[in-house]
Amino acid sequence: MKKFTPYLIGGAALGLLLLIAFFAPLRRTRTLDERITLRQRDKIPYGTYVAQRLLQATFSKAHISYDKAAPGHWEDLNTDTSNQTIFLISKDFDPEAEELKTIAQFVQRGNYVFLISQQLSEEAARFFGLQNYDLAFVDALNDSLQVSLQEPLVKNTSYFYPGKRFDNFFPSIDSTKAVALGSNSKGQPNFIQLQSGTGKLFIHLAPLTFSNYFLLHKNNIQYFQEILSLIPEGTDKIVWNEYYLTQHGPKEQEPNALRVLWQYQAFRWGLLTVIATLLLFVASTMRRRQRIIPIYSKPANDSLDFVRTIGRLYYERRDHHNLAKKMSAFFLEHVRSRYKIVNPTLDESFVTELHDKSNYDHEELKKIVDFMNYLNTYTFITEQELAQFYQQLHLFYQNTNGTLV
Repeated sequence: MKKFTPYLIGGAALGLLLLIAFFAPLRRTRTLDERITLRQRDKIPYGTYVAQRLLQATFSKAHISYDKAAPGHWEDLNTDTSNQTIFLISKDFDPEAEELKTIAQFVQRGNYVFLISQQLSEEAARFFGLQNYDLAFVDALNDSLQVSLQEPLVKNTSYFYPGKRFDNFFPSIDSTKAVALGSNSKGQPNFIQLQSGTGKLFIHLAPLTFSNYFLLHKNNIQYFQEILSLIPEGTDKIVWNEYYLTQHGPKEQEPNALRVLWQYQAFRWGLLTVIATLLLFVASTMRRRQRIIPIYSKPANDSLDFVRTIGRLYYERRDHHNLAKKMSAFFLEHVRSRYKIVNPTLDESFVTELHDKSNYDHEELKKIVDFMNYLNTYTFITEQELAQFYQQLHLFYQNTNGTLV
């Protein structure tokens, strides 16, 4: 159990930090998320989740998709065909020259482009023929926004909401190139239409009119529906694109409980102290704890003890003949392994060969062999005969440096 203690303590500390992160927002006063994201997945006031959903409901027969690809790399749009629409959402529209050419070619082939941004770059304004476009940034913190539409849309209809403005306007437009479709509260145009080939380019400088807050305020949803009426009914594909929103806009961090708490110095030092202490404890306790290694004793050779024990067993049972047979078999095995005499016949030739190889007395060897033959003939021997046979073998082993039994 002790070896799991560091992991249990570490898990408890981690669980405590997760509980702090989870329940910290509950202890804080709920505040309105006023970030201007304009992202279709955001359900906060200034996201565009509602607009993207309304788009799907209005054009149920068209293929509607969402992407973040750059112009010329749209997956669901074919730049060589017509009857397609794309919404380019951004806060600050600042494209490359090649991207502007791609957008222009897409419009010329009979497609519709809605450029929704609070600010246009100088290069983009010059490309679209808006030389007098005012690049001044309008204060986004000013409350309330009022817009209206003009012919061919609903005329003299105003739409208002008490949220942020974050809009801009065209000081003047060339009526021979552009058509004003909407204006702000001062009558200054903020929504225009440009014709190129058989397609149209719409530029809208009040992106928050597409936000959740604006569309859900009173009857403002009609404003969005009027804008969607500019899209032909036979449109095959509609894409909601956030390339210029995510690639060229400042990245906003999502609110996070730990990030908020990290702003407090006391919490920072406390958390760092806990982590450092935990790491030090784990590092010190994870070291291998090894028990004392016992003294290793050299293995004892018990073979001789085993033989002696078996011998005593046979002796105590008075089975002298069986014990003598075992001693005889051991003798023949010793002769076979040491003197290479295999399957000997217990006769004079065996005695002579063993005498030549062992240099042991011929007569003594003959006595041993004669007794072994005697064992094969009779089934009983006396204790004195067993002792004499043992003495003969003992002398043989002793004088030939054999095994002493």
